[in-house]
Amino acid sequence: LPGVPPPPGAPGVPPPPDIPPPGQGAKLKRFYWGKVRENRCSEGTFWGSHDESKSLTIDKTLLTDTFTVSKVTRQKAKEAKKMVKEQVLSSKRAQNIGIVLSRLKLSPEAIKEALLGIDGDVLPVDALEVLISVLPDAEEIAKVKEAQEKGAPLGPPEQFVSIMSTIPDLEARIESWLFVSEFDTLVTRVVESIETVKNASNQIRHSEKIGRIMATVLALGNMLNHGTSQGNAKGFTVDNLAKLRSVKSGDSKVSLLRFLVEMCKADTPELLDLGSIKVATDAATIISISHISNLLQEIETGRNRMQSVSEKASKSGASIEGDEFVQFATDSLKTCTKQLEKVTKQFHDVQKQLLALCSYFGEDQASFDECAFFACFSAFFTDVAEEVAAYEVRERRKEREAKLEKEKAEKQKKQETESPSPPKLKQKMLAVLPNSSSPATPRPSADWE
Repeated sequence: LPGVPPPPGAPGVPPPPDIPPPGQGAKLKRFYWGKVRENRCSEGTFWGSHDESKSLTIDKTLLTDTFTVSKVTRQKAKEAKKMVKEQVLSSKRAQNIGIVLSRLKLSPEAIKEALLGIDGDVLPVDALEVLISVLPDAEEIAKVKEAQEKGAPLGPPEQFVSIMSTIPDLEARIESWLFVSEFDTLVTRVVESIETVKNASNQIRHSEKIGRIMATVLALGNMLNHGTSQGNAKGFTVDNLAKLRSVKSGDSKVSLLRFLVEMCKADTPELLDLGSIKVATDAATIISISHISNLLQEIETGRNRMQSVSEKASKSGASIEGDEFVQFATDSLKTCTKQLEKVTKQFHDVQKQLLALCSYFGEDQASFDECAFFACFSAFFTDVAEEVAAYEVRERRKEREAKLEKEKAEKQKKQETESPSPPKLKQKMLAVLPNSSSPATPRPSADWE
């Protein structure tokens, strides 16, 4: 029974091993277990019949020697604990780098291997764009290097900084890689912009419809301006097309634009079919020569940067295992340079074409703005389309009114045919009445009856 001493001569519970209590003598490693409550260790339970008396013989000396915490170990633990608490990177930077590593699902070593090998399957464009945003600067690299020299353990963000610092000109390398990845897209944008401007220029210059309409506007203007300083003009600048709406008739009901449209409708309706030309000019209104020039400059800057980094890497003589950048840059430069020369020539050609278009229409080259030029025609085509729509509404209304008038006339004619006119009716009524001019027939007298 609990608390009952063993009978005399019977062996009791062996004393616990002679191990110094905590805080005295050698400090032993702790065994951080979960203790079962004492009231659950009574007789009839596992622990009630398996106490320390059933233990194997323990070599106390061996146990102490094996699990004693040495002073050196204690000191290292203290230093390690202190180093872990020492923050190498700022919390925000460590967090941002950690987020990127988590998103990429790659270790710093795997990222380095993919960067050196230019492996687009491991690091696609979106991964490169994210990666370049968290590259370490010189100060961060120095801090991590100092921590390494002290023997401080590095977390994943610090490991990332340490490993990335071993790749020379890393940011320029990634920018070059991104440039090559986006090169075809940039060139396509330039070529499409050039073709858009070129198409609009050709449409405007070679359209017979525009020629006839502009000539008609010139004739109308000279007629209206006859005898004034504005008369006898040989041409007009295209921005004046917008004024056709504001020139009104004497009663202010008809604009010169409406007059022009009605003339075309009566004479040559197909002149007003300007849809395809409008599509071309609409597209060209938002593409300027300066925009195309900037795109070309962006391409050339990227190419020059890649060439500079490649030459620097080649001259350094330093060799990194698995580094494919120089070969990658060399091959890419050949392709990029060839395409850049081709598209630059196309750009110069369209510049000449626009200058010729400016001269062709008598515009001022010093102030010529190709976007504004195309916008004038685009707005004019919109005005014409709106006026054509209004004209068609008026014509449909006239047709309806004419139809109603015709139906009304036909109905009236039909009524006149089916119903006698008042004079004829009167004649018929007089025909059945006694003639007032003839003598009345005498009635028989009563005597005679």
